Amino acid sequence: WEEHVDSLRKRVSTALGALRQAYQYVPQETLITIYNALVKPLFNYCDIVWGNLNSTLSVRLQKLQKREARIISRKGYDERSLDIRKQLGWDDRETLWRKHTAIPMYKTFYKKVPDYLSDLFTSSDNNYDLRGNENRLRLPNFRTEFAKRNCFSFTGVKVWNSIPFKIRSASNLSLFKKNINDLAVI
Repeated sequence: WEEHVDSLRKRVSTALGALRQAYQYVPQETLITIYNALVKPLFNYCDIVWGNLNSTLSVRLQKLQKREARIISRKGYDERSLDIRKQLGWDDRETLWRKHTAIPMYKTFYKKVPDYLSDLFTSSDNNYDLRGNENRLRLPNFRTEFAKRNCFSFTGVKVWNSIPFKIRSASNLSLFKKNINDLAVI
């Protein structure tokens, strides 16, 4: 994914340059609107496919997110980027990836996708009556760490199983999306 990340960084940096030029002349709400129109779609587009990056590539994108938060909030490097993100109500890149991954997993679990996709996953059949064990999926058995990191059938199950039962058992997709977005970290 190195080529993709480098291409993404170039496009985001160009958009951040436009934000930096405008930030002195427009209010913060306008900067957020520009960010939502120019930058956010670049990070969100198909991130469930490429979003589970190794730490080196992930750090590269996280630095961009920190930079855009500083531009929009008009804060310098003496302010912690975590505090700035909290002030803006932004999740870090990995949490955003997890939230985006959770939505197709909900659709898959409740059979709202074609059979060839839902057949990739199996329910966790447990003879034990454990609280919170309902609506879980079984992790596929992969031997290599590479396969575990890069296969949606593994990472999707890990994300799905990490979601609290109350949210996993939402009655419809819009309620599930709302609850996932309200959740701080999954």
